[in-house]
Amino acid sequence: MGILSFIATLFWGILAGIIIAVLVMYLINELMGTPKWLTGLLGIFLFFFLSFQFTAIVGAAKVKGAMADITVLGNTVSEKTDWSAIETNYPVLKPYLDKVGMKLGEVTDKKTSALSLVNKIINGFMWRRAAWALGGVVVCFVLAAVPGMTGNGRGRQQGRRGASAHYRASAPVNRSHRPRRR
Repeated sequence: MGILSFIATLFWGILAGIIIAVLVMYLINELMGTPKWLTGLLGIFLFFFLSFQFTAIVGAAKVKGAMADITVLGNTVSEKTDWSAIETNYPVLKPYLDKVGMKLGEVTDKKTSALSLVNKIINGFMWRRAAWALGGVVVCFVLAAVPGMTGNGRGRQQGRRGASAHYRASAPVNRSHRPRRR
């Protein structure tokens, strides 16, 4: 888990954030009468928010894979896994292994239980990140719907401009309603 793995995690997280943000902005733009400035602000927020969430999810998946590899390696080398050496070599796993260390005293088969407990903790983390991402998308949809509900949406603004432009084009040159004097 070197620098290339970190860069790959950032790349995939940001790419997923961009794709979902563009999709949500497209849906908001097509389905709702949201002003362009609000759509832009929501897009910027979604880009950063979703990129963070998806980067955390991809990183957790990589940690989960590394933990599985480490456990398999520990099982093949000896009967006892040295968790302190793993913490030293993989500092990113320390928060997970600290949580597992508290629960390991209750379980008899420590190798299998450590992997299952770490997987359970990482799965919970990934589900929380996914819930946050979904919540951010829902909040953006609600914020985009508010101008349309209050009558300040893009459709009303375009309707006003369209009507005045139409009036100017079709109105007679003489706007007075009085008859002309000759």
